[in-house]
Amino acid sequence: MIFAPVGLIVYNRIEHTKRVIEALKKNTLASQTDLYIFSDAPNKKEDERAVFELREYIRTIKDGFKNVYVYEAQKNLGIKYSTVNAVNTIFQNHEYFIGLEDDIETNKYFLEFMNNALNYYKDDEDVMAVTAFSHKHVTKKHKYDIVFTYAFHSWGLGTWKRKWYGINWDTCDTSWYNKSIKHKILGGVFSWFHLFAIKKSVKDNLYIQNNLWDVYYSFTMYKEKI
Repeated sequence: MIFAPVGLIVYNRIEHTKRVIEALKKNTLASQTDLYIFSDAPNKKEDERAVFELREYIRTIKDGFKNVYVYEAQKNLGIKYSTVNAVNTIFQNHEYFIGLEDDIETNKYFLEFMNNALNYYKDDEDVMAVTAFSHKHVTKKHKYDIVFTYAFHSWGLGTWKRKWYGINWDTCDTSWYNKSIKHKILGGVFSWFHLFAIKKSVKDNLYIQNNLWDVYYSFTMYKEKI
């Protein structure tokens, strides 16, 4: 069995990142897993010291994983393009991918669950991504081990190269959210609360374009009628 690599996106939160790494090391499949760490460059002067200190830390990570690869951006990419660049880089050598953000402390069976899910659903055209995360109110009375939802979760995700490359990162229309009762009920109440914040605080689409890469994923799911 080939185990999916983990991609971790970091910026300037060193203590958060340390907890993420320590939790990941405790995973049952950590020693068989390649870890890719992508460090974005400072966005502003006051972030420089924290970014550089974090980079010094991630360069010391040598043990606990099959291999560790560190990529340091020379200019600030922002959340969206840091993520897209990271996943594209990993998919140069791999078919599967598991992604983490810098504040996710995983259960020791996280990698095991994600690898099993990635292998099981790899040929299912109705599944765009998998995740080990779920809202408690969704699963509390759920009698099955798996939940299918129209809400895309970026809090620990897994996906496949061919499905990732089907996303257009230049086009995203959030109007579909209001048009689809199905997505409102089965998706909106479980996730996507940030769409409401967008409408209140942003007059144009720049914030989405530069930051909310997960909305592009959700938009693709809607277009494909998944």
